[in-house]
Amino acid sequence: MARRSPWMNEKAQLLVRLLDKRYGLTITEDVAREDISDHVDRVATMMRVGQQAAKFYVTDEVIAASPLISPPRLVRTTS
Repeated sequence: MARRSPWMNEKAQLLVRLLDKRYGLTITEDVAREDISDHVDRVATMMRVGQQAAKFYVTDEVIAASPLISPPRLVRTTS
Protein backbone atom coordinates (compact mmCIF):
# COMPACT_ATOMS: atom_id res chain seq x y z
CA MET A 1 0.00 0.00 0.00
CA ALA A 2 1.30 3.44 -0.91
CA ARG A 3 2.23 5.91 1.78
CA ARG A 4 -0.26 8.65 2.66
CA SER A 5 0.75 12.16 3.58
CA PRO A 6 -0.32 15.67 2.63
CA TRP A 7 2.64 15.78 0.20
CA MET A 8 1.69 12.45 -1.39
CA ASN A 9 -2.00 13.38 -1.59
CA GLU A 10 -1.14 16.64 -3.39
CA LYS A 11 1.12 14.87 -5.90
CA ALA A 12 -1.47 12.14 -6.50
CA GLN A 13 -4.20 14.70 -7.15
CA LEU A 14 -1.90 16.48 -9.61
CA LEU A 15 -1.19 13.26 -11.50
CA VAL A 16 -4.89 12.36 -11.66
CA ARG A 17 -5.73 15.83 -13.03
CA LEU A 18 -2.92 15.84 -15.58
CA LEU A 19 -3.78 12.43 -16.99
CA ASP A 20 -7.43 13.37 -17.29
CA LYS A 21 -6.75 16.77 -18.86
CA ARG A 22 -4.03 15.67 -21.30
CA TYR A 23 -5.19 12.21 -22.30
CA GLY A 24 -8.72 11.73 -21.03
CA LEU A 25 -7.44 8.94 -18.79
CA THR A 26 -8.94 8.23 -15.41
CA ILE A 27 -7.09 6.64 -12.51
CA THR A 28 -7.89 6.62 -8.83
CA GLU A 29 -5.87 8.62 -6.34
CA ASP A 30 -4.81 5.32 -4.76
CA VAL A 31 -3.24 4.19 -8.05
CA ALA A 32 -1.59 7.59 -8.47
CA ARG A 33 -0.23 7.41 -4.89
CA GLU A 34 1.18 3.96 -5.56
CA ASP A 35 2.90 5.07 -8.76
CA ILE A 36 4.37 8.19 -7.18
CA SER A 37 5.49 6.16 -4.18
CA ASP A 38 7.22 3.71 -6.53
CA HIS A 39 8.90 6.64 -8.30
CA VAL A 40 10.14 8.06 -4.99
CA ASP A 41 11.53 4.62 -4.11
CA ARG A 42 13.35 4.40 -7.48
CA VAL A 43 14.83 7.88 -7.03
CA ALA A 44 15.96 7.01 -3.49
CA THR A 45 17.58 3.80 -4.68
CA MET A 46 19.28 5.38 -7.68
CA MET A 47 20.60 8.33 -5.69
CA ARG A 48 21.36 6.26 -2.58
CA VAL A 49 19.38 8.58 -0.36
CA GLY A 50 16.42 8.11 1.94
CA GLN A 51 12.85 8.40 0.75
CA GLN A 52 12.40 11.74 2.47
CA ALA A 53 15.38 13.20 0.59
CA ALA A 54 14.19 11.65 -2.68
CA LYS A 55 10.88 13.51 -2.42
CA PHE A 56 12.81 16.74 -3.01
CA TYR A 57 13.43 15.54 -6.59
CA VAL A 58 9.83 14.50 -7.30
CA THR A 59 8.42 17.91 -8.11
CA ASP A 60 5.25 18.97 -9.88
CA GLU A 61 7.37 19.55 -12.98
CA VAL A 62 8.78 16.02 -12.81
CA ILE A 63 5.29 14.57 -12.45
CA ALA A 64 4.06 16.64 -15.39
CA ALA A 65 6.94 15.44 -17.60
CA SER A 66 7.46 11.83 -16.48
CA PRO A 67 5.64 8.68 -17.54
CA LEU A 68 4.85 7.49 -14.02
CA ILE A 69 1.93 5.30 -14.99
CA SER A 70 2.33 1.93 -16.65
CA PRO A 71 -0.08 1.64 -19.61
CA PRO A 72 -1.74 -1.63 -18.47
CA ARG A 73 -3.00 0.08 -15.33
CA LEU A 74 -4.76 2.92 -17.16
CA VAL A 75 -8.52 2.94 -17.60
CA ARG A 76 -9.99 4.73 -20.61
CA THR A 77 -13.32 6.39 -19.90
CA THR A 78 -16.13 6.79 -22.37
CA SER A 79 -18.42 9.74 -22.01
